[in-house]
Amino acid sequence: MTRKVFMETLERMLSDVSFNDRYDALSYYKEYFDDAGITEDMVVPESVGTPEQIAMRLKKSINSGENITSENINIGGTYNRDNTSGSYNTNQNTGNSYNNSQNAGQYSYNNSQNTAQYEYNNAGQYNKKNDERAIKIIVAIIIAAVTFPIWSGILGVIIGIVFGLGGTIIGLGVAGLSLIVVAIVSGYGFATSILLMGIGLILFGIAVLLVVPEVLFCIRFLPWLFKQVVELVHKITGRKEFNV
Repeated sequence: MTRKVFMETLERMLSDVSFNDRYDALSYYKEYFDDAGITEDMVVPESVGTPEQIAMRLKKSINSGENITSENINIGGTYNRDNTSGSYNTNQNTGNSYNNSQNAGQYSYNNSQNTAQYEYNNAGQYNKKNDERAIKIIVAIIIAAVTFPIWSGILGVIIGIVFGLGGTIIGLGVAGLSLIVVAIVSGYGFATSILLMGIGLILFGIAVLLVVPEVLFCIRFLPWLFKQVVELVHKITGRKEFNV
């Protein structure tokens, strides 16, 4: 595990502890690696321990009320930057403590500013998108009102085709069957009965043939037309398309 991955993992594992404790632990290992000459791309020695082990030990020390020292930060043993005995404590040096406090305050201040700016930008973008969408919807309504004679006429034609063709099919089918029945049960002569039956079969056959375009018109053309209208409305209002 490289130093970069190690530090990122440790920071993530300590995300649920206080800022100061997390800052102390990360600062300790940053100074530890810097003094040891371990760069971002170099592998961390196994003797240091894993980020998970360090985080568990640190959290245990925090929960028990212990101070954060190198004893509970470094699972692989204590490290003394000055090569003197005893544990290394990031709060031991007053100057370092002051600098850490300043850095912590600056970090919190910057985070607060960034969060506020992010929320402000998001709110502005959200309101802008809502305004644009409202304008597009109003434009769509105006276009629909202006073009009402056109699309209402087209809708009337479609309805007329559906019901007109359906009525034609029913009428031809009923007429054909009626002529066939009359030819069978009537007392007309043979020639007349054959003629009536032939006409009836022709009419019934035409009715059956017209069923095919009627069905195709209803299950193919109407869904396709509806999808085109929906996509057009979505393009005007700025919404995403969806499959029908």
